[in-house]
Amino acid sequence: MAYKTRRQQRYEVLLYVGCPKWEARPLSRIPQGKAAPYMEAFIHQREAEYVRAMKAGKRNKLSDAEFYKWWGTHIKRRYIAMGLKRRGERWGATVAFRMIKTVKDRYKDKRPDYESPWEGRRRRWKDVMAKVDREYEQNPRPKKVGAKLRGGTGDRWVE
Repeated sequence: MAYKTRRQQRYEVLLYVGCPKWEARPLSRIPQGKAAPYMEAFIHQREAEYVRAMKAGKRNKLSDAEFYKWWGTHIKRRYIAMGLKRRGERWGATVAFRMIKTVKDRYKDKRPDYESPWEGRRRRWKDVMAKVDREYEQNPRPKKVGAKLRGGTGDRWVE
């Protein structure tokens, strides 16, 4: 039995909750869980909306093909209404990532304590660089000494 990759599993979850294929394919690249908790929020919101739409489709006695066509059009209209789709652009990664960026911003507004893992890494890197700079200022580079003092080629450093 062949095991599915993590990305394939995420893709299938996104399809299951009602994302069209053109949207699920690029969004499957984004991790779910601690690294991107806004994706979990997006999935739960999309799933709830999809279930409501399916119930409405059954009430209106739509066939599966009619419902899926209506659902895809509904999602595309939502993107256009939000201003995420620009004229002449294809439906795909660019549009989906613009949407997920708005989802991430809304998530950050609701939870100000959330910090992206990348922001933490960047902050730690800046701290390391500041420490290196401080140490360099305290103990600058030693002076180069000629061959007469050390008895060599003159390329050695002396403290």
